[in-house]
Amino acid sequence: MILTTTEFIPDCEITKIINIVSGNNILDLKTIKLDIRGGKYAQEGASLEEICPTILKNARTVAINKMVEEATLLNADAIICMKIETNMIGKVIEVVACGTAVNLLSFEDECMDDEFVCECVEPEEEEKTPVIDCESDKSV
Repeated sequence: MILTTTEFIPDCEITKIINIVSGNNILDLKTIKLDIRGGKYAQEGASLEEICPTILKNARTVAINKMVEEATLLNADAIICMKIETNMIGKVIEVVACGTAVNLLSFEDECMDDEFVCECVEPEEEEKTPVIDCESDKSV
């Protein structure tokens, strides 16, 4: 699957616009579990400022993977005009990835440049530990 934020893919002709595809991930700040004192983050010497971006990166990865899964079910060759949005509503963060699923004329021959190809990536595994509020830096 090719993912791009642009409206076209070099050396590839779009033959069909299939549909808009999306994936999302919702994070409840009350249930984000971080171990500051005794877990993997403490052992690595990570601070709260370093941990929260990791959690958001994992949320983006999950949202992108869900979008790619939807496009794959539609037999798409690529997703163009991809974007990621993060919205906070109260204590809930929603990460949404969306784009346009398309078919390409020369997908197999010319478009399979490794720099454009996306494989789903597993998000980093979180340990179940005490809850930390990322906004206030306090244990809940």
